[in-house]
Amino acid sequence: MSDSIQQKDTLTIYFVSKDGTKQEVKVPPGFTIMEAAKKFADTSIDEIPADCGGCQACGTCHINIKEDISRVGPAEHNSLETELMEMQPEYDRMYSRLACQVILRPEHNGLIVHLRDMENI
Repeated sequence: MSDSIQQKDTLTIYFVSKDGTKQEVKVPPGFTIMEAAKKFADTSIDEIPADCGGCQACGTCHINIKEDISRVGPAEHNSLETELMEMQPEYDRMYSRLACQVILRPEHNGLIVHLRDMENI
């Protein structure tokens, strides 16, 4: 695949840690935010341990999407996703999502993902 095609079909996602450090990750559409953090980041993003491997069973990929939640949508009320997050530190019913449940699409290009404090994971 040529670089121009690859670049055109790649999304840029920004992961922001609690200390304000921003990591840019390039990922093709169709992968989850969790996969972007674990498989496509130059260095795996530790704040998304993803203990269950993306099976929506552990909640360790809990993230906050503050500025761009309208492009992703909030977690459904009374869903398994919400149940896994609501007892965790830093849960915000308006902005919290599980990274394994957000499949990246072209409209997510430039998405800013806020990571949790490592002490709360």
